[in-house]
Amino acid sequence: MALSEQASRFLQSMPATYRSAFADEDVEEHAQIVRERGGAAARAVVWRSLPQGLAILCVVSEDRPGLVALVSSAFLAHALDVRSAQIYSRPGDGRLEAVDFFWLRNVAGGAAEQERLEACARTICQLLESAGSTPQVTAPGPGPGGAARVDYTPDPAAPGQYEVVLEARDFPGLLHTVARLLHQQGLEVSRCEIRTDEGVARDRFWVASFTGEPAEPQLRAFRAALLGVIDAVDKSAVAAPAGE
Repeated sequence: MALSEQASRFLQSMPATYRSAFADEDVEEHAQIVRERGGAAARAVVWRSLPQGLAILCVVSEDRPGLVALVSSAFLAHALDVRSAQIYSRPGDGRLEAVDFFWLRNVAGGAAEQERLEACARTICQLLESAGSTPQVTAPGPGPGGAARVDYTPDPAAPGQYEVVLEARDFPGLLHTVARLLHQQGLEVSRCEIRTDEGVARDRFWVASFTGEPAEPQLRAFRAALLGVIDAVDKSAVAAPAGE
């Protein structure tokens, strides 16, 4: 098939590895997804469902450091497992634009439900829209519609170690998200206490830096990233149509 002018321009902007991986009809669909991003911070859509139980999610956003880590946090929050990924970058409007594809299934196995995938897509967009800002804590503890709490204090019994306290509405993948973000920030867990009361996670982690860097900047970055994920998951749940 002959490519449309829009798809041809899109194809020329993509790396050679992309051009060899997708057919013309795929390129047409990808070009449309990219165009529909418009001026939004990001667009995330389920591009294709495969017979073997995998779904391919396409994420289009301004390229930036930590983009894949943010997107991966959303996958963890929605209990989705990445089986494969293809990551691309192309020039666009003076800035690089990421056009990424992720092959997904449920962490527990089997095909991911459409509602789960759409909720994850909303979370990704919320995360990327707020990536440049620090989430604000408006209340000391969570409840229905309440804010999350993430605090850390030095452990007087162990120099260099900190106690991290988390209170937030529980959701599938929360513990995995915490563990991944701690590791990404150079922090390791020596012990933890995990408890959930009436849908609210009340967890404690004792952590220390494994990079040799001061722990406090790492903890600040971890706190901001975790609150960003929690906020995005909450917003994506609120935005879900009735019945999802």
